[in-house]
Amino acid sequence: MKLVETSGSALDMGRAQGALTIENWAKSVELLKSSKLPRGVEDLIAEYCPKQLVRMLGIARGVGVELDEVLAMGVSEIRATRVEYYFGACSTFALKGGLSPDKSPVIAQNFDFPEGFSELSITRISRPEKGLSSIDITLGPLSGSYGGVNEKGLAVTYNRGYAIDKPSSPMPITMLVQELLERFETTEDAINFVANAPRGLSALLMIADREGDVAAIELSPHYSGVRRPDGDVIYQTNHYHTPQMAAIDMPRKAYYSDKMPEALRGERVRESTDERYERLTDLFKDPQPMNSSDIKKVLGDHGKERTPSDNTICRHGSFYSTSPSVIIYTGLAGIEIAWGHPCESEFVNVAL
Repeated sequence: MKLVETSGSALDMGRAQGALTIENWAKSVELLKSSKLPRGVEDLIAEYCPKQLVRMLGIARGVGVELDEVLAMGVSEIRATRVEYYFGACSTFALKGGLSPDKSPVIAQNFDFPEGFSELSITRISRPEKGLSSIDITLGPLSGSYGGVNEKGLAVTYNRGYAIDKPSSPMPITMLVQELLERFETTEDAINFVANAPRGLSALLMIADREGDVAAIELSPHYSGVRRPDGDVIYQTNHYHTPQMAAIDMPRKAYYSDKMPEALRGERVRESTDERYERLTDLFKDPQPMNSSDIKKVLGDHGKERTPSDNTICRHGSFYSTSPSVIIYTGLAGIEIAWGHPCESEFVNVAL
């Protein structure tokens, strides 16, 4: 596991991150660098997420490259607005106090990335001089994050969405996620911020706070919807469930184009998300209180046939694979994380 600890100003935190992840910079450029920066992206980030822009400047200085190179990687997820560039998935469930190990909400997520991305993945501890400290799950060159928890117990995770709604803004979701962790204490405030922020692509966020408020927010560039748990558990993969968002979701019969890597060509885009969601439905048909081991069993699940595949919760695909896997505890403001498949990897504790 790569643990990166940062503190101080946004510039200081970025410089430390860059210096600690420099050995993988060539790999970062290979996997993430966009050939062209979206028009106006620097000004947009400066307006809505100014600390993230300064942190990127620090990363650039820590590595010894120009800001534009870090910006290009920071906005690389925008390429996922085209079906030929979808490069992730994720399966998530949240437990409210009645089911969770410590009676405070818990979010558990498998992050699914293509081969090679595990080399870039880091657990980052951020202790800003102004703002809330947090544990962030991210990639070495990014200022934003894919999820985490802050010192006040606000937890956030990010799944990729497949909406057909086209963006008019190049704002990455990862930067908005990091803003939530640095600025907010409650689920309601986090929802209000992200629902009104510009967004460059689609996402499904799971958000929980220490007081017990849990929500799944479904986002596209121009629309949003919110689901609350029906009971003490809620789960999501990569497709929408609120009526207004389901209406603009990727069609069930959409297929990957020949522009995709060979392993995905001709595959139904929603096959994995549909099957993983159905399996979560089976597993939570009669929800019972869960301890840490129970949660890890779900994260490491290989379906009814116990055969790992691209469509199982613990994903073993020819292109996509699960790594990392994380359990986020709002009450403790800490996580358990496995860098690798949860079916075979050891979980370690990280706390603020």
